[in-house]
Amino acid sequence: MTNDATISRFDKGSEHYQTDSIKYRKLSADRVSQLAAPASTDIILDIGCGTGTQLIELAGMIKRGIGIDISSGMVQKANDQLKKAGWS
Repeated sequence: MTNDATISRFDKGSEHYQTDSIKYRKLSADRVSQLAAPASTDIILDIGCGTGTQLIELAGMIKRGIGIDISSGMVQKANDQLKKAGWS
């Protein structure tokens, strides 16, 4: 699969990615948060942030979160989800 094809696949999937298996994504985010044990002064870089589930989980615990993804569709969904949760 070429890079363009990969990006296109994730862009197209971004609309449904958040709702598919959300229960398990949330459980995974909870566990990562426990393992990372973030401090209020931490700046977290989430590479491959997808729709932002992990950043939303960490938002109230850290100083700043930065999410990047190859898919602009995923990043847009992450921004939408963060705003919906009350974060910028």
